[in-house]
Amino acid sequence: MSRRNQKTVPSEDAIKMTKEQEDVAKYIRFNCPTATTMFEGNEVHYFSGNKAVDTLWDSKYGNKAKKDPMFKTRDDCFHYICELNSKQLFFRAKKLVAKKKENKEKGNDSSVKLLVHEIQSFVDDKDVYVWVFDPTPLMKKVIGVLMLVGTIVGCLFPLWPAWLRQAVYYISISGIGIFAAIIVTAILRTILFGIIYAATFGKHKLWILPNLTEDCGVLESFQPWYTYEYCGDGKKKDDKKNNKDKKSKKEKDSDAEDEEKKPTTEPKESEVEDNEDAEKYSQASTDENYEKIDDEEISAPPSPSEGIARKRRPAKV
Repeated sequence: MSRRNQKTVPSEDAIKMTKEQEDVAKYIRFNCPTATTMFEGNEVHYFSGNKAVDTLWDSKYGNKAKKDPMFKTRDDCFHYICELNSKQLFFRAKKLVAKKKENKEKGNDSSVKLLVHEIQSFVDDKDVYVWVFDPTPLMKKVIGVLMLVGTIVGCLFPLWPAWLRQAVYYISISGIGIFAAIIVTAILRTILFGIIYAATFGKHKLWILPNLTEDCGVLESFQPWYTYEYCGDGKKKDDKKNNKDKKSKKEKDSDAEDEEKKPTTEPKESEVEDNEDAEKYSQASTDENYEKIDDEEISAPPSPSEGIARKRRPAKV
């Protein structure tokens, strides 16, 4: 912020917005997706440039307009946001993310560090921009007015009529009684759970209004009325069955491994056929047997026992 303040400050007339610009700026401020982080000791909201352009384009001012849209193209939205940037509603920043992300709670990412960018211009990209424009929503204004009125009315309690003071008294007593009843119920249900748990040696677990002290809504605190869980011999039986199944599975695996390790003694069919063909070939390869195929003379190969090649003999007629 200090580096940004060192630059020339524009005049008030240049920063002042029209009613139309203020409405568009409020729409982008409360509808554009943002994230929070710490910047110079303050919690700030930052957004991406392309998300802001998409938000304005997909609005009643852009392609969702019923009649004549204010922006006919996406580029028109981009140029309009550039004009809002000149009004100093936000400033451009550099986003630095730590390697180890820690302490992420409710969207506040302390691992993200923001630095003021040297070039303060709006770009339709993933560059981040930090909001300076933070108008108060209407609902917060209404709540503030009601709190102020309630404080003034409470201070004027002695001036209230008797019937109103008596009604407030009964209402306050009823509220205190309901609060005390909730506390007593929470203590009694814990005592009841402990007695049943100790008497049954942990086999029965009964909770009355289990969500009474949980972090939930008013109606959810009384739903369900009770929860019951039985932790008896069923689990032990299941454990025994699981152990038996594991043992039988191990035995089957060991038997399969033993069968794989045993050598195969029976010859295969292909090996038997090869042996038969070899025997037939050996019988046909003697010195006295010759074959004639298509009137061509084919001599038998020499016997393996003889190391000398035989001469070719004429076929018998």
